[in-house]
Amino acid sequence: MNPEQAFTEPADAASPAMDAEGAPQSRSWVIDGKKTALLCFWALFAHVLLQTILLHFTITQLSGAQEYREGAILDTTHLLINGQHPYSAENLPSHTNVYGVTLSAIMAALSPWLEPDLTNHRVISGLFILLACGILGSIALRSGLNRIEALFTGSFFYILINLSYSVLARPDGVALFIMFSCIRLAMIRPGKPWTIPCLGLSVVLACMAFFTKPYFFFGAGCAAVYLGYHRSMRTAVFYWLSVCILLGICLAVASQVWPLYWFSTFQIHRLANTPHTDHYISQWKFFGYTHLFWSVAFLCAIPGLFRLKKSLNRGALRSVWTSGLDTVAPGHWAGFCSCAAVLILACSLAWHQGAYLIYFIHILTPFLLISGFRAVSRLSVTVRESMDRVPGTALLAILQLVILLTVIRPVPSMEIGPYVAWKYQLNPGERILATPLLVPEMLERGVPYPDNGQTEYFLACSLGFPESTDPEILALSQKFLMDLRTRVDQGWYDKIIMVPQLFSHYFAPGQIEKHYQLEAEGYHYAYYSNFVEPWEYGNGQYPLQLWVRKSPEESDVESDENPSLTSAD
Repeated sequence: MNPEQAFTEPADAASPAMDAEGAPQSRSWVIDGKKTALLCFWALFAHVLLQTILLHFTITQLSGAQEYREGAILDTTHLLINGQHPYSAENLPSHTNVYGVTLSAIMAALSPWLEPDLTNHRVISGLFILLACGILGSIALRSGLNRIEALFTGSFFYILINLSYSVLARPDGVALFIMFSCIRLAMIRPGKPWTIPCLGLSVVLACMAFFTKPYFFFGAGCAAVYLGYHRSMRTAVFYWLSVCILLGICLAVASQVWPLYWFSTFQIHRLANTPHTDHYISQWKFFGYTHLFWSVAFLCAIPGLFRLKKSLNRGALRSVWTSGLDTVAPGHWAGFCSCAAVLILACSLAWHQGAYLIYFIHILTPFLLISGFRAVSRLSVTVRESMDRVPGTALLAILQLVILLTVIRPVPSMEIGPYVAWKYQLNPGERILATPLLVPEMLERGVPYPDNGQTEYFLACSLGFPESTDPEILALSQKFLMDLRTRVDQGWYDKIIMVPQLFSHYFAPGQIEKHYQLEAEGYHYAYYSNFVEPWEYGNGQYPLQLWVRKSPEESDVESDENPSLTSAD
């Protein structure tokens, strides 16, 4: 049966069954039922997809940071535009970047034509997400799915990624695009004149994915699995060794150019990855709910993966080295990648408290969609013996869409952006210590800031684990914190705008009140925090306080000295 006919024609054109008197049974109710099911499916699919597109577009236009650290990427972009190194000692910890610089480098390159503000960062990130969804559909098609299933793979991935922070000003879209491109280039059919160049480009993209966000290096492993399964183990081993050699060279160069790159992108994540059981369980539960039927389909297909061991013998191993695993095993490469992603999440990434659901959607969802659709499309679901086969893909999609309708976000009003009064407290002529939530506005108005949002990670992981930290890095953190506290003790700042719960990260109890008085309280509304941080600020409102410097008569000490907080100037 042609792929285009999967939703329109029955799988079995057998003659209608006969009743007890030998007359043909009427099957019009079956045909009408199938037409109704298809109509319901397309209506639900169009509704969810269009609502997701509208939501994505609206979020792109919202002013102000939509999550606490969204301004950090803008900070790195402005550093690159000004010719500074984001991983050099003079820019840390104020300008910490715990990812890579690919998105910021793209925005810096486009800066002569495109203003590097919050909206444009989100637009470019969103374009890369759309491209990544298209490439994922191509990967699904190359993996044996039909065109309709490939379309659903890319579309459902787009819907699901909108459940996370990835659609904001983050490097996730670029990293997904690079990872999927790396895999797709490795899937080029052998024997073509461009096969070897494509493999070489895939190796380069694997390293680029690593420097965009390190865990997207997972894509190189998936490409190697595909090559080992459908080409040969020899090709897979050669590919993997090439990737590792090139990555080693790139890391050596990066360590020389950016001395603190390794600590910022690896050590911080390793030290911050502390167990938090509630966070861990919450992610697995929500992921299981939103991916329920793909997960069930994949679990039903897992026994096929383990037939590999029974199929192997010495002769088979020699064959695998030159012709690939698919000659001796009935499994599927996306199934192996899904199992590997589950293992990585269960043992490491799912424990990370700095993200909610992001790691799941990035490294597990794409391969679970492919392997789940592949498993379901091979099932024959019947209600009665006289009934035609109902396409498994349609049944799965209808049930999954019903579930997604319960979690899809309502489209926000454009009026529910940040509490705009805070923006007008940021006067360029004043010395202000402000929350990272206001970094985009501070960049726009030319106000210096000591914390871009990820500074907190640098301090916590260096001061919290001094025995695991290089002395130079420890000294940077100690000097930064000492200078910040000295400025506050001397009443150097004109204003302090902070989330009160985070005062304890920088100051001792009562240290602010000594020289500053509470002037106003309010909120910064972050729409996405209403959904992806259910345990913290669940209503999407970050409480903020404005503190102004006391008059000399009210303050114990008044000084015009400027302590050497270099990165804030």
